[in-house]
Amino acid sequence: ARTNWHSHAVGQTLHVTDGIGLIVTRDGTIIRMRPGDTIYTPPGEEHWHGATDGNFMCHLAMLVGTGNGDGTTWLEPVADDQYEAANQPLIAAGDAPVPAAKAFRDIGHRDDAP
Repeated sequence: ARTNWHSHAVGQTLHVTDGIGLIVTRDGTIIRMRPGDTIYTPPGEEHWHGATDGNFMCHLAMLVGTGNGDGTTWLEPVADDQYEAANQPLIAAGDAPVPAAKAFRDIGHRDDAP
């Protein structure tokens, strides 16, 4: 399962409670999420999130509304080939998790988090 591409006017924080998931951004950044990981996507960043191939993922999605709804802009569906490509580095890397703190530093979002 996965979302469509989308963005949030005021950003979004995801906290994984169970399973293994992905967040993928338009620039090709792929973040693997495991239980306990918290990831922040900054305002306007187009992304999608969902479970990895063959797994499930449960998460809390937190965002701030804009006064005109929740500020989410829904875009096109994630194509099957995009989803499969996002899973490829995970298959090549085996089951080694990417720590959330390292992912934050690598993509520069930690300083943007509220």
